[in-house]
Amino acid sequence: MGTINTPIIEVKEEIERFLNAIHALLPSRNCVSQYLFMMPKDYPTMYELYPEFLADPLFRERMGKAFGIEYGSRVECRYDLLGGQFVNFMNIIFRILETRDVRLALCEILGVSDDVLLHPKKEWIKARIEGLMSDKENWPLISRVLKILSETMEPYKYWRDKMNLCEVLKISLDELNRLIRYPLVLGLVSEENKHGRQGYSINAEIQPYTDYLIELLGSNNPLQGGP
Repeated sequence: MGTINTPIIEVKEEIERFLNAIHALLPSRNCVSQYLFMMPKDYPTMYELYPEFLADPLFRERMGKAFGIEYGSRVECRYDLLGGQFVNFMNIIFRILETRDVRLALCEILGVSDDVLLHPKKEWIKARIEGLMSDKENWPLISRVLKILSETMEPYKYWRDKMNLCEVLKISLDELNRLIRYPLVLGLVSEENKHGRQGYSINAEIQPYTDYLIELLGSNNPLQGGP
């Protein structure tokens, strides 16, 4: 039985449309989705990243009412309204589309390989890396920091002491903190202290994908080689 006014359904095509609709909502593909995914953050940082959403007071107010966005020292979404519920929904989709059995079944239905089937989490990581690459002056050192953290196993997995990073990269602490700002903002790196030592680590969200991250860095890193 078809849908109303659609007597014949091409099931494979409908599933492709269904997945394409999800694809169009990913933060890697949709600026509104990306804007919501970046919350919560302090107002100046959000304005720097997304002035189009914040510069006009009337538009900002309407966005706030439509998506449940609250503005103050921080820009954040209320969990129970459209923006917060959308991000929660997309995170569930991210998780489900990582499931091996789900991916295998979709590949069999569509007749494609796993490499061809969309992988929302990997695409979102890649989009953020591409954003960092646009800073051509700082990208070589930023990419090297990410590679060092991704390959570190001891004394703590994916973590390095700030002073150790400075020594390896031959830069000052101020320079390191400046380089790390955008990886921090984009959620690729987190600041973490270990036994009183200040350091940086690959964000917990990214840690299951360090092999993929290293692959991206290897293909786009002008500074090849280990630390």
